[in-house]
Amino acid sequence: MEAGTTVSVRTRVGKLPGGRQLVLWLSAVVVSAAEEGYLTVVYKGDFPPGDPFQTVRVARKDTKKITAGAAAAAAATITDPAAAAARPSSNNVAAPAPRPSTGGKKVRVLKRIYPEAF
Repeated sequence: MEAGTTVSVRTRVGKLPGGRQLVLWLSAVVVSAAEEGYLTVVYKGDFPPGDPFQTVRVARKDTKKITAGAAAAAAATITDPAAAAARPSSNNVAAPAPRPSTGGKKVRVLKRIYPEAF
C-alpha cells in the first residue's frame, strides 16, 4: 500500500467486563509503508484520544484497504434524496406490534405472559 491510501484498521479500543477486549474497525489514512509488515497510519476522527493527529504503527494483517468505489457508493445511498423519498415513513404507518421472540424462553412462560400471541 502506498501513502494516502484509506484503510480500515482493527483497533483495540477498550476492555469489557469479564476480561474481554472491545475491538473496532476504524478508518485511517496510510502515511508510510516503509517498514516490512507494518504501516504507519493516522486515524480519521478523534483517535487516539490524547492526540488525534498522532501517527500509529499497525500490522498489515490488521488492515483492510477501503476501495474508493465502495465508499462513494455508500455515501451516495445515504445522501440520495430519491432513495429517501422512496422509503416509507414510520410516523404515518401504524404497524402492528411484533410477536415476542421465543429465543431462550420457555414456551410455557410465554403463554402465561402473552396469551394473545398463541
